[in-house]
Amino acid sequence: MNHISYPTLSSLVMAAADALYIDCSTGAPAWANTSAAMKPFNTVKLAGTPGAPVTVSLDGSGVFNINGYKTWSGNLDRSGALELQVFSLQTGLVSLSAYVTNNPAISASGSMTFNNYTAGANVLTHYAIVTSAAADGTMRNSVYITTDITPGVDYARFQITNSTTARFVGTQLPQTANVLLYDDGTASIDLINSVAESVTLTISLPQASGSTVIDSCVFVTFPPLENLR
Repeated sequence: MNHISYPTLSSLVMAAADALYIDCSTGAPAWANTSAAMKPFNTVKLAGTPGAPVTVSLDGSGVFNINGYKTWSGNLDRSGALELQVFSLQTGLVSLSAYVTNNPAISASGSMTFNNYTAGANVLTHYAIVTSAAADGTMRNSVYITTDITPGVDYARFQITNSTTARFVGTQLPQTANVLLYDDGTASIDLINSVAESVTLTISLPQASGSTVIDSCVFVTFPPLENLR
């Protein structure tokens, strides 16, 4: 599920020229095992002038990839957007700062947290839900689970129960998804939304009775409307 997706011109309400806005999803678990198949991440999204060169830096334990890079430089795409994945080997707060490389006075800052997993139920031992993605139809919240490796339990079910606009990414059914577990008993899935709202999720192991949890994530308006007036 580790992708970077960019919005089309029609999917993002752009900020005024000569401005830079930042949105950080938050709540991913720390990346405790870099060799594991599942690689949890939060996302930072920037919006500004199309094509503008930007520099993004991380404080704390956050890194942009397994090589430990904490600074990234590049350009906003032709719709004025950019998404970057952020990983961390430790729990805690990661602060971010971004600026237009050739005009540092145009800047933005934000923060995200990396958490411990939340206790689950029965064979579904732990889970974590990333929240606060932009409601632009492209930025993703993610769900991560760990399970006891149990004979006969080989997939997890994820369901959106209260929204008609939120949907899972890359699945046959947009609001119900069955995902095969990795060999280590983990699984993950991403979801997107075009509406700013709280989305309720049911996570279960249908092959293991009592292995169900219900929680939620939030999609937010971005750029914030008050900044566009």
